[in-house]
Amino acid sequence: MKSELEHAGYLSVRQSNYLYGSCEAHQRGDAKGLRHGQQALAEMHNLTCKPGTQNRIGLGYQFLKHYVSVWDYQNRTLTLLSR
Repeated sequence: MKSELEHAGYLSVRQSNYLYGSCEAHQRGDAKGLRHGQQALAEMHNLTCKPGTQNRIGLGYQFLKHYVSVWDYQNRTLTLLSR
C-alpha cells in the first residue's frame, strides 16, 4: 500500500532519526489527495511508515483527529463525520 500510494502521488515519505523522543531511524509520511468515493479525506501529516513485508502505515490519531467518530457496536460500523 505504501508503495502504491507513493507511486500515485498521494504519499510522500521522508527519513527521520527520532521516534517518540528516542533516537531511532524510521520513516515519516504525509498523505494528501485521498478520497473515499466522492468524499475527500483530510490531509494527514507525520504518519509512521514501517517498511517491510507488510509496509504498514500508522494512520491512527493523525487521521482520526480530523473527524468525529460514531461507533455502532451492534452493527459493527464506524461513521466518520467532518469536524
